[in-house]
Amino acid sequence: MYENILVAIDGSLSSLNALRQSFQITKSGITVVCVAPPYEGDLEILDLGLLKTDLHSLLRAPCDKALAAAEETATQETALIKTLCEVGRPHEGIVEVAQASGCDLIVMGRKGLGKIERALMGSVQARVIG
Repeated sequence: MYENILVAIDGSLSSLNALRQSFQITKSGITVVCVAPPYEGDLEILDLGLLKTDLHSLLRAPCDKALAAAEETATQETALIKTLCEVGRPHEGIVEVAQASGCDLIVMGRKGLGKIERALMGSVQARVIG
């Protein structure tokens, strides 16, 4: 029924459970995306020669950690996944990847990791639907 599924994760238990649930639909054709926030500070005050690589790695670190957990989960379930780390606003990154990949279904967890995400529970999901 669904050939291309996009699973959006953030490293939370809820998002990893969403990934596990997607394996009940199919064990292949799953793209897993994690969206890291962009740096919004003043780059002029930073020594970019020294920090450019470090800043990029720092921004991607939570994304890389979440995707590593997704790959481990897929291995346990003998499923094949493709992983992507995007940088930007979460709902925009999810929708862009879904459209570019021709996804038939987007699977997301119920709540995110931080206090702000808990306070705004469902805001990313609502924006993706919108």
